[in-house]
Amino acid sequence: MRAAARRNSTLKQNQTTDSANPRTREEKGRSSDIAAKQVGFKSGRELERAITAVNAIDNAKKSGDTEKAEIIRGQLNNRSSYNGFNF
Repeated sequence: MRAAARRNSTLKQNQTTDSANPRTREEKGRSSDIAAKQVGFKSGRELERAITAVNAIDNAKKSGDTEKAEIIRGQLNNRSSYNGFNF
């Protein structure tokens, strides 16, 4: 009887806390889309492309191709993450 009471006392059934429900109604959707909107991108896909473009910039700099890195950076800054992704 005491064991069952101890076990049941640690369960948090039917209790709502902020950590239990972190999303509001406006924030439903794919987690990548939610993260993208929080950092200023339109969609998760656009965020993924920007990350890929930034990684390409880093790789170009590591290999010594600074001209290519600057071209990708320019496309990313001036046009869109799609153009930087496709370079």
